[in-house]
Parts: sequence; structure tokens; C-alpha cells
Amino acid sequence: MRIASSTLFNQNVSRMLDLQTDVARYNEQISSGKRILKASEDPTFAARGLELDERLSALDQFGRNMDMLEGRLTQQEAVINSAQDLMFRVKDLLVQGKNGALSVDDRRFIATEIRERRDELVALANTQNSSGEFIFAGFENRTQPFAEAQSGRVEFRGDQGTREFKVSETRRLSEGVSGNELFMAIRNGNGVFTNDSDPGNTGTGRIVPLGVRDQGAYAPENFEIRFTDPETFEVVNVSNAPETLLTAPGGGTDWNFSAGSAIAFNGIEVAIEGQPEAGDVFTVSPSANQSIFDTLDNIADALEGPQGSPVADARFTQALDNAISDSDQALERLLDSRSMLGGRLNVIDAQRISNEDYAFQLEKAKSDFEDVDLVEAISNLSYSSTILEAAQATFARVQGLSLFNFLR
Repeated sequence: MRIASSTLFNQNVSRMLDLQTDVARYNEQISSGKRILKASEDPTFAARGLELDERLSALDQFGRNMDMLEGRLTQQEAVINSAQDLMFRVKDLLVQGKNGALSVDDRRFIATEIRERRDELVALANTQNSSGEFIFAGFENRTQPFAEAQSGRVEFRGDQGTREFKVSETRRLSEGVSGNELFMAIRNGNGVFTNDSDPGNTGTGRIVPLGVRDQGAYAPENFEIRFTDPETFEVVNVSNAPETLLTAPGGGTDWNFSAGSAIAFNGIEVAIEGQPEAGDVFTVSPSANQSIFDTLDNIADALEGPQGSPVADARFTQALDNAISDSDQALERLLDSRSMLGGRLNVIDAQRISNEDYAFQLEKAKSDFEDVDLVEAISNLSYSSTILEAAQATFARVQGLSLFNFLR
């Protein structure tokens, strides 16, 4: 079988071209650091690489989400901290206002500062972020959430929505606390029930809460403590008609009065201090939502109210006692919200570490999967280059040979 010279020539050229391709590929592998240079070389490899890239890209987005969320939570936490300091100042003013040595004018000066603090709190509640969004407005973040109505009361005009940010494949975190929950929907009294004295009372009695004795026995109903004479009273459930007289501890419906002694009913305990008169009424009702702004208004109103007579002073003390309970609830809400935000910031820190660890694992897997072994690539390059040089030298010598060379 004879092989034509053209066939040998083409075979040698083809072999050298293949070697040149190998040399070029090894050079590109070394310069790029990648084992596979084209998706067509290994479609399965390319798909796996794209999957890893998508996961890493998602982690980058989760990181940006956490940065944004952290900034917003930090700003909310700073505002709540300022509101908390403001309420501590209000508590100091309350204690100062109860001082019997103060004059009417002194208390009015305190009331003026309370109203200024209330306006300051409204400004804090209307804080905006760097994008011009109101941070406590919910989804209506372009609308000022807190504004004074014609009645003089502060109203909430946002909504209770809180945006969520995806921080991992399986986890979402909400933006923060709702402005309505933080400033408006605060339970008054002790958080379970509230008590007050009737404005028409003629005695010096005032009612104080002692707390919940039996939560299981408590029912959220309205009661009145009615004095039939200075030494006797009745406890009446006024939630439904007809009214129900509660049985006294000794039997019957007449309760004996002793100033400062516990009066237990409906799973709770209260006490009446001072000396009530016949016809005086004291109320006990379930706690209701009351805004922190109304609490400050009530404090200022009490400080500006009538004083000087025993009855007026009793009413003044009752109003401030109630205000102290309400402000304690407001402070507790601020403290709880701040703790919640702090906990959420801790979650972000922990999630960021978890995401970074996961990203490291993905980068390592991608590196193991994609990166070329430089030692092997350099060795292959040297080997292929040597073979190519030898093939080229051999071809140069062989292509000049023919039978005529031997006939000369």
C-alpha cells in the first residue's frame, strides 16, 4: 500500500496544528487560571459553574439587604433611645410636680416643659431617613405619619406595614417596629386594668392599683366602687345590664372600708387611700390603648388643673398617679422595642457571619471546580511545546526529501 506524499504532508500539518492548539490552550489556562475556557468544552461543567455564580450573586444581594436593613434598624434604635431619654425626663418632672412644696406657677412651668417634650417626641416620631422616607410610617413612608388634629390630639396617619428583607435563602427579617405599635397602641394603667376617681367626688379618696392577684380569675369587665357612706361601699359590675353587686368577703353586698387596705375582686387588688364621702365613686376598667402623646397631654393637663383644696389636691394626686402608671407603660414599650431591635441587629450580625462562611465554601468549591492546576498546566505546556518544536524541525527536513535526491 502506497501513501502519497500529499497525505503525509497533510497529516504532519494537522498534527502540528493540533499541537499549536494545545500550546495556545495551556498558555490561556495559565494566564486566566481557569481549567475550562469555553462552555462548549464541557457543558455540564459550565452549568455547574453558572449555578455557583448565581448562589454567590444571591449572597451578595443578601449582604446588600442586610446593610440596608442594619442602617434602618440602627436609625430606629437611635430614635427610640432619644424617646426613652425624653420619657425619663418626663418621669423626673412628674416626681417633681408631685412635690407639695411647689406653687401653682411652678407646676405650670413644669407643664410647659412637658408640652415642649411632647412636641419634641412628635418630631422624633416623624424622623426621615437619607432617602426622605418616614421611618415609622409603615408602607406609607412618603406620608408624615404623626400630625396634630383639630382636636389637639396627635393622630397616626401611616399604616402598620413593615417591609421585609431577604437575608438568606430561607430567612427574612422585618424592617423594624411599627409607628402605631411604638407610639399609639400602648395599654394604659398597669397594662391589665386601669382605675380612676370620679370627677364629682366630694371626698379626698383616691384609688391605687395593687396588681393582678389571680390572672385566671380576671375578666376584662368594668366595675365601680360606690360609697354608700364614709365607712361602707359596694363593688358593682357595670359591664352588663342589670348591674351586679359583688359579695363582700364577710357576706352580703356591703364592704367595710379601711383606708389603704386591699380590696380584692375579679382576680385583682386595689386600695383606696384618703377619706371618701358618701356618693363617691371609683372605677376599675380593662386597660385600653392610649398614645404616648395623650399620656404627655394628660400629665400637662393635670399639672395645670385646679389645686389648693383637699378635694382638688386629691384629684390632682389621682391624675398624677394615673399618669405615672401610663408613662411607665410607655417607657416599657420603648424599652421592649429597643430590645427587639437590638436582638434583630444581633441576628443580622450572626446571619452575616453565616453567609460569609457559606460564601467561602462556595468560592472554594468554585475554585476546586474551575481553577487550573498550574503545575500540571505548565508541565503540559512544556511537553506540548517540546513536541511541537520537534515536529516542526522534523517536518522541515522531511518535506524536502524526494527520490530525485537519491538519483543525483
